[in-house]
Amino acid sequence: MRGVIVAGTDTGVGKSIVSAALLAAIRALSPTTPRRYWKPVQTGAPTDDDTRDVTANARLLPSEVIEPFVTLAMPASPYEAALAEGAVLPPSYPPLHADDDAVVVVEGAGGLLVPLDGSTLQIDALTALDLPFVLVARPEVGTINHTLLSLEAARARGARILAVIVSKPPTLAVLAAITSFGRVPVLDFPTIPSEGVASFEAAVATWVARFDVRHLVGAITGHRTQVPSADLAMRDRAVVWHPYTQHLSMAAPLPVASASGSWLRLADGTHVLDAISSWWTTLHGHGHPAIVSAIARQAGTLDHVLFAGSTHEPAVALAERLLALAPDGLARVFYADDGSTAVEAALKMAIAFHRRRGAPGRDRLVALEEGYHGDTAGAMSVSDDGPFVEDFGSLRVPVTRVPAPVRGRSIDECIAGLKATLDREGDRVAAMIVEPLLMGAAGMLTYPPAYLHAVRDETAARGILLVADEVFTGFGRTGLLFACELAGIAPDLMVLGKAITGGTLTLAAVLATDDVFSAFLGEGAGLAFLHGHSYTANPIACAAALASLDLLDDALLARSRTIGDRIERGIASLRGRAGVRDVRGVGSVCAVELEDAERRGYLATRGPRMAKAALDLGVLLRPLGNVVYTVPPLCLTDDEADLVARAIVAAVDAGLGA
Repeated sequence: MRGVIVAGTDTGVGKSIVSAALLAAIRALSPTTPRRYWKPVQTGAPTDDDTRDVTANARLLPSEVIEPFVTLAMPASPYEAALAEGAVLPPSYPPLHADDDAVVVVEGAGGLLVPLDGSTLQIDALTALDLPFVLVARPEVGTINHTLLSLEAARARGARILAVIVSKPPTLAVLAAITSFGRVPVLDFPTIPSEGVASFEAAVATWVARFDVRHLVGAITGHRTQVPSADLAMRDRAVVWHPYTQHLSMAAPLPVASASGSWLRLADGTHVLDAISSWWTTLHGHGHPAIVSAIARQAGTLDHVLFAGSTHEPAVALAERLLALAPDGLARVFYADDGSTAVEAALKMAIAFHRRRGAPGRDRLVALEEGYHGDTAGAMSVSDDGPFVEDFGSLRVPVTRVPAPVRGRSIDECIAGLKATLDREGDRVAAMIVEPLLMGAAGMLTYPPAYLHAVRDETAARGILLVADEVFTGFGRTGLLFACELAGIAPDLMVLGKAITGGTLTLAAVLATDDVFSAFLGEGAGLAFLHGHSYTANPIACAAALASLDLLDDALLARSRTIGDRIERGIASLRGRAGVRDVRGVGSVCAVELEDAERRGYLATRGPRMAKAALDLGVLLRPLGNVVYTVPPLCLTDDEADLVARAIVAAVDAGLGA
C-alpha cells in the first residue's frame, strides 16, 4: 500500500489543508493514480469536520473517502474529547483495506504525542500503519522545539519522515534549525487569501509547480512525476544533484542555452557575462573557433584509445609543447583526468619515489595552511581543514601544515616556521605541496614570490620533492604562463589542469623531472608507477589543449595583466571602505574580502546576496564566502572589464547591506 501520514506538532497547524493539497497534487501530477483519504479520529464534528472540508477542497468522490473510525463532537484532543463524552478510544487503528493501486493520505488528530487512551499515544497507532510521515508545523514561537521533539519521537518508533511542511514561509532561523538538526527537508504551503475551493485550487496550482513538492509527491506515490519539458531549470531540479549546492535553499539554476566569448546565453535569451570563467577554466572565451575546429577534426579521426601500451600524435605533441614551456628540469608528462586526480597522482609519485630510492619512511606530506588541492582523498588530505573536508576525516592521511605569509603574517616569521618544521620532520617528509603565489579556494589569497623561493630552497636542501599545484594558476592567470615563473623557481612536480584545454574539455597533467621518472625504471612491472585512468590522454582533449596553446602568446599574457589592472581601477573606491578587509589581485584575478563578522568563512550567508546583486547587472560571480572575486576569460574587452568592476562594487554593497 502506498501513502503518507499527515501528522502535526500541535492542533490547528494546518494538517487538513496539507492533506487536501497533497491529494490535489497527486491528482495533478499523476491523474490516473487512485486516491483515498482517511482521518481515523475526527473531533469537533459536525462544526469542524475535517473529512468534509478535505473532500470538498480536494474534490474527492464519496468512494475516495474512508469514513472516520471514531467521531467525537468536542473540538479538543481525542483523549480529552473522549473523556468528556464518556467514549473509549481503542489503542490502535484498524488496518487499511484500500486498493493496492491507491495512494492513501491519513490525517492525524492534534499533535503526534496526544494520548488515545491511558496507555497509548496517537503516534503509536499511526506508526503501526507502516506509512511514511509528513509533519506539519506552524512557524511561530516554539516551532523549532515542538518540531524537533516530534521528529525525534517519530524516528524513535521507526517512522520515515519525508518532509516538514509549515503553513507559511518560515523564517531563516526556523528553516536552518529544522533542516540541520531535524535532518529533513522543510517545505511551506502558500498562504490562501480567502476561504473557498477556488482560492485553495489556485494556491495548490502554485505549490505543485515547485520541484520540492514534485519530489515529495513522487516519494508518496512511488514513481517519478513528469515536469514540463520547456522548463529546463525545473527539469534540472527534479533529477540533478549539483556540486557544492544546498538544494533545499538553492536559487533556480541558470538555464544556459549557449555561450560565445565572455557571454552565456540563457534559455530566455538573456545574456550573462561569465566573470569567473566557468570555475576558472575558460581561457580564451567560450566557443573559440580554433579550439572547436581542432576538437571536431580530432573527433573524426581518433576519439579515444587506451594509453597503456598505446600512443597517439596529440598526446605526444602536447607533452612536447608543455615541457618546452615549463620551468627548467621538468622532463616527463603524466596525463590525468582533472586537477584533483592529477594532484592525487603527484602525491603518489612523491611517496613511491622515496620508496624506490630506499627510503620508505619518507611518507609524510607538508602543505600550506588554508590551501586547497581538490576533492579526492589524497587531495583532501593536503587541503586545509574546513567545510570541504570535515565529513571525510576517515579518508584523509595525516599532513603537516605550515603557515603562508597571508592575512598579515610576516614573511620572515613564516620562513622561520617552515625551516623549523622541516628541520624537525624533514627525514620523514616525501613532498611539500603549494599553490604558487595565489591560493584560490582560500579566498584568492596572495603571498610574495620570496616565500615560494624560500620553500624551493628549503625543500631542495633536504631532498624533499616540491609539488607546485598550478591547476588554477597555470596558463596566464597570474600574468605569466606559470606562477612559478614569478618566483623564478622550478618544482620537482608541477600539476596542470583547468585552463589547459582552454576550458572546453577535462584534462590534466603532472610534469615531472627525469630524476623522479627514473626512480620508477627497473626490472619488473612492480617498479612501475601503477596508476592511471580509462580516459588518460584522451586524444580529443589533447587536441583542444594544443589549439589553446597556439592562442596563448606573449600578447595574451600581457592582456591578462591589463584586464586585472583595469578591474582594479574600477574597484579602487572599495579600498579602505568600512567593512572591507582587503582588496587584492594578481594578473587578471581580482578579489575583495569583507570583514567576516559571522566567522563562517566559505559558509558565510553574504555570498548568495552578493552573487544575486552581480547577476542583476548581468554578471556571473560566485563568491567564496565573504570574498567576491573575478577570474575572467582573457578575451574580456575593456567595456566588459568595466562591467565586471561595477558588478563587484554592487556585490560588495549588497554584502555590506548598503
